[in-house]
Amino acid sequence: MPKVRENEFTLSMAGIKDFSFELDEHCITSGQPWEGVTTEEDSHSGTLIVKAGRKGSKETAAWFVDKAENGSVLGCSSSSKYPDKLNFAFTGTLKFTHANKTIKCKNVLIGQGHSTRNTWWLGGCKMTGMDTPFGGVLLSPVDGYILSSLGRLIFASYAGQISSMEMGLVSA
Repeated sequence: MPKVRENEFTLSMAGIKDFSFELDEHCITSGQPWEGVTTEEDSHSGTLIVKAGRKGSKETAAWFVDKAENGSVLGCSSSSKYPDKLNFAFTGTLKFTHANKTIKCKNVLIGQGHSTRNTWWLGGCKMTGMDTPFGGVLLSPVDGYILSSLGRLIFASYAGQISSMEMGLVSA
């Protein structure tokens, strides 16, 4: 029988406050329960807590890839371009405060899959990505970044990370 589980995905960045995620849409494997997304924070990270079942499907992965459009995605400890199967996926707006400035990143796409562990994927239609020797990096435009109207939010995943990524801000 399908079971609701608490699935945690952490985005690390020193000095983060008021971390939130506004859900727009979600997709989950047929027959699996979905109870939504909540958030928690501490002084160095924000965590998304997804209450949902865990059963991977190609249909959920296809939904994720379709939502990514021509943007980029990044999987924790994955060398694949896209996920093959996902337990669930969702889109929304990531929002937080850093250095007394409100940062808003729209159309963030997040999903959880499973290989030997429950691995997480992050991306979006407006994100650009690049591979590095030790993992991958995504860049996303943000609203409300006062230092530059073309500010970018960086998401980085390094070898060995399963349920977390690093975040940072850069001006263009």
